[in-house]
Amino acid sequence: MPRVQLKERKAKPSVGESGLLAPARFGMSDEIDTAARYRQRAKGLRQIASDKSALGIRNQLLTLAEDYERLASMLEDIDATNVAMKRDMPGR
Repeated sequence: MPRVQLKERKAKPSVGESGLLAPARFGMSDEIDTAARYRQRAKGLRQIASDKSALGIRNQLLTLAEDYERLASMLEDIDATNVAMKRDMPGR
């Protein structure tokens, strides 16, 4: 029977505070990685909203930023549940 080789999962690059790609984060769950990206997007939207030229859309941008923060929190909760379930599963 031939051996099956599993492909190594590569960490996705993420956007750092400067807007440039940050080094890939190994060992992070997809939920935590996505939550970090959502928090960066929220931060960027708040920065745009603070610009005086964005007064007409300020409230919409801040609402979007809050939505991203809420999504990030939900993903972190999902990750915490997954970690707890793995820890509590017999045979692991």
